[in-house]
Amino acid sequence: MRKRHLLFVALAFISALVLAGTQKIMKPVQLKNPIISEILSTFAGDEVVANYSGAGNNDAELAAAKDELEAVIAEAEAIDMTGKNGSEELADMIAYAETALNAKTVEVVEDAIDMLSQAISVFNKANLDADFIEIAQDQGKELDSFNRADLIEGSGYNTYTANADLTIAFKMMNVDVSNCDYILIKFAEPVAVGWHLALWDNQNLVSIPEGATEYKYVFAEDSNCSITDGILSQICMMTFFGGYEAPLVAKVEGIYKHEAEAVQGKMGDVNNDGAIDVTDAVLIIDHILMKNPQNFDASLADVNGDGDIDVTDVVTVIDVILGKVDLSRGVDMVEHPVYTAFQMDLTILAGSTLEDISLTDIAGDSHELAYNMLPDGSYRVVVWSMSNMALPDAWDKMIRLNLIGQGNAQPNIDRAVFVTMDGQRELLTDLTSIAQISNLQSKFSNLYDLRGRRVGKHTKGLLIEKGKKVVIK
Repeated sequence: MRKRHLLFVALAFISALVLAGTQKIMKPVQLKNPIISEILSTFAGDEVVANYSGAGNNDAELAAAKDELEAVIAEAEAIDMTGKNGSEELADMIAYAETALNAKTVEVVEDAIDMLSQAISVFNKANLDADFIEIAQDQGKELDSFNRADLIEGSGYNTYTANADLTIAFKMMNVDVSNCDYILIKFAEPVAVGWHLALWDNQNLVSIPEGATEYKYVFAEDSNCSITDGILSQICMMTFFGGYEAPLVAKVEGIYKHEAEAVQGKMGDVNNDGAIDVTDAVLIIDHILMKNPQNFDASLADVNGDGDIDVTDVVTVIDVILGKVDLSRGVDMVEHPVYTAFQMDLTILAGSTLEDISLTDIAGDSHELAYNMLPDGSYRVVVWSMSNMALPDAWDKMIRLNLIGQGNAQPNIDRAVFVTMDGQRELLTDLTSIAQISNLQSKFSNLYDLRGRRVGKHTKGLLIEKGKKVVIK
């Protein structure tokens, strides 16, 4: 909700100060807001006037302050208030600021400048587009040992004053920017040189241009963007080493995240780049393997709509790339006896450890394999074809596990998901032995060629193992 009562209080106080600063009490203007009129009525007395008689004021300082106030009044009057929220309140504030031009003290004029400036910012906030969501400003003093800028909070903007290097104005961590496309920082007055933004960590800074009245950070335009699962690691404004004149002041009107337009008709475009291509297939595979890929939108990954994100969706995305499936018409789940891809979780039993998993020659060049260790110690394996070719007839022998140890070499199989050529998902529960899906080979000792050079474990031919010649086929 828009806190208009803050503006009402601001109006009351500046009105009181203005009345106090004149030699003769002026009759208050009749305001439409009864709250302001009621508060103002308590400040009509000779005691207040005496306290603000203006004795000893410097005429040059007073004249300079009034020139500044006139500039702020001109800025406010230039605002198009027609049909806008808070237009009556801002008009009342302008009227009382004009009265402050008759004040006899610098303090009263300066207070009028601050009050009217705050009122302009309140008006601006009240008329922002609905797509902007304000992020609460916080100095995050508990987050690190850096200096913090002096802070004066206002109803329209906060004023930060830094007097040293590595001084933080504000720092918000782990900001939820789900469904947003950029951050906008608005300033109540042009920024002086010397302020920097850290949007990933304190080692990567961008300078806010001198004279800027806003700074727009577009996620898609920054290759260093650190958004993961809709969370931006931090938003921090600070000084660095030199390059500014202290005291360095910034008046921050607001920090906003902008809601992006809803993505429609882009299932499968998991990185939101506007195209469904091999990058999307790879990101889905990385998600299945629990590698936490960046720039991955899980809401667009369940392409076939079966409630699970698995290798079935990889196959469907590849079909889209190949022009075999039009997602706008849905995905037909038709039974088909020929498989094109699969995934499963393998648990290596005690006595053996896994060195690697690879494809045998049976796979040919048509399929690819990726695997990753899961938090529970098992290994998730994904096999797929970028052209969605059928698995070979002997698909139960296309995986090779290289194990180290003398224990039971039969890993447990869990969550074996196979995908047909037509994109149908089948969960096979009768796979109880690795022998049904792999050609298991125990690990040899180190292998050397006939010249005594160590070679890889997949090298074939006449080799030397433990001092003896062996033939590896």
